[in-house]
Amino acid sequence: MTVIEPADFFLAFAMVHDVPEPLRFFEQAYDTLKIGGKLFFAEPRGHIPRESFERELGLAVAAGFKIQSLPQIRWSWAALLEKGVIQ
Repeated sequence: MTVIEPADFFLAFAMVHDVPEPLRFFEQAYDTLKIGGKLFFAEPRGHIPRESFERELGLAVAAGFKIQSLPQIRWSWAALLEKGVIQ
């Protein structure tokens, strides 16, 4: 039997806007990470309006992620998210 260990880090760079079900994507990413694992999520500013990024960020939070920071990345909207302790 193959055992898959939880991941420490997940990168979603300039792709969530193309995912048909972004909430499901964030839920699966959340399930893939270990407690304390990080998801770096970014979308291109020239292609995605701020409101769309904020809506996607809200879906990530709805999936269970905590926002750690909103780093300044040239030409991108970005967030560093963390899987917190299950309560």
